[in-house]
Amino acid sequence: AAPKAAPEAAVSAVQDSRDRVTWRLALSVLAAFWGAVHFGWNTGVINNPKDGIVSFLNQSVADRFDRQLSDYQLELLWSLVVSIFAIGGMGGALTGGCLADRLGRSRALLGNSGFGIAAAIACSLSSVASSPELLVLGRLATGFCSAVYTSVVPLYISETAPRRLRGGFGVLNQLGVVSGLLLSQVASTDSLLGRPGLWPLLFALSAAPCLLQLALLPCCPESPRHLLLTRRSEAAARSALATLRGHDFVDAELAEIDAERSTGSSASSSATAAKLCSQPELRRPLLIGLVLHLSQQLSGINVIFYYSSDLFEAAGASPQASKFATVAVGCVMVAMTGVTVPLMDRVGRRCLHLTGLLGVLVSSVGFTICFSLHSRSAAATPAGALTYASICFALLIVVFFALGPGSIPWLMISEMFQQEARSAANAIGVLVNWLANFAVGLVFPVLVKHLGSLLFLPFSVLTAAFLLFLFCCLPETKGRPIEAIAAGFRSDADGGGGLRWRRPSSPKNGQAGTSDGS
Repeated sequence: AAPKAAPEAAVSAVQDSRDRVTWRLALSVLAAFWGAVHFGWNTGVINNPKDGIVSFLNQSVADRFDRQLSDYQLELLWSLVVSIFAIGGMGGALTGGCLADRLGRSRALLGNSGFGIAAAIACSLSSVASSPELLVLGRLATGFCSAVYTSVVPLYISETAPRRLRGGFGVLNQLGVVSGLLLSQVASTDSLLGRPGLWPLLFALSAAPCLLQLALLPCCPESPRHLLLTRRSEAAARSALATLRGHDFVDAELAEIDAERSTGSSASSSATAAKLCSQPELRRPLLIGLVLHLSQQLSGINVIFYYSSDLFEAAGASPQASKFATVAVGCVMVAMTGVTVPLMDRVGRRCLHLTGLLGVLVSSVGFTICFSLHSRSAAATPAGALTYASICFALLIVVFFALGPGSIPWLMISEMFQQEARSAANAIGVLVNWLANFAVGLVFPVLVKHLGSLLFLPFSVLTAAFLLFLFCCLPETKGRPIEAIAAGFRSDADGGGGLRWRRPSSPKNGQAGTSDGS
């Protein structure tokens, strides 16, 4: 009996080590993490230094053309500086997946880091050059760079993480985004770099995450899935996987990855946007993934992120209290995103996302009621209580958003597709995410003008619709191999089960697909 015990113990030790976080795995995820921080920083850095940037724009035009811009012209130019970021993001969303496939995940991140540094230099030097055009061009390039990060970072993290840790590691992408957002909010306060003449330094600091990524990525291996399934190099994939896992016993995990190729559909062998939309086994997860992204962007969270100070002042808070509440929004978002890291692989994606959407819905309705009562209150009405209640409901929206909708769309769209279709599906999801973000920015002033205190009502209605759809359609992917998830969608397409699949399908024809993910 003794000779058999040792091999069994060795197998058990190797199996346990597949879920261990080695220092090379941690380094690889950290390197990708800085790309998410870059995106978050540039999302939030533009808001507080508005007065200084507008003054620069006006003075630059006056020096060049010897005339002052009208308030309307200045507002248009400012809007261009802000919105060009999203336009660049749409371009990056369309090309990010292609770059990830052609260059590889790590090389795409490496090249994008250099591009991000150049964009940061352009934005920061626009003041010295007295060139609004350079600022606009830099913001366009920054948007492109940020969107490439939103495409490639989740791919790299999900493809390097062990299956049973994939959910928790996937949340780190969103944690990086909200951390960058909070850092930019704090750095751009009046007591630090928010004073009118210091805004170029804020843009220059956006190069810091890119520099850190440039320093770390050369020490990180390429995605084993990309090497095996796209490059068709088993030796390179084995070496990368052994580096990430800290041992050479990777045959079982390589076989699991290779199963994506052997069980993949013919449509996914050269998946394009047209094939994703035309093939039922790909169209269903694509639709679910797009609704996940829409439920994130159209939940109303961007109203709180981008206009929280104005919103809280309209609810009755003082300007100083509004600034404190805005910082609290960032702190709550970071803290709650950190809380979801261990929950993702324990509770599951489906439960967290649906619970988060339900919480966002209830909280947004509560905010609308309190905000409306305050707006219509007479002098005798205790407006102070309604003000604090409005702020509390706004913070609850942030809490429930961070619980699920904030991070799960980026994670699940990578889990629902096999290798050949993953980049294309991820690119479409990122594009829809940026389009929805851009649409909210365009529509928000109209909502304020026509709906006033009821401005959250359209977001509440959309959140309710997304919640109903995803309750009926969203599968649980926790702990399941990628090929088993794809097999479930194929069995639905073949058997006419449609979008009723919520739990992993039972194995068919010998395919892996048991409920425990084996």
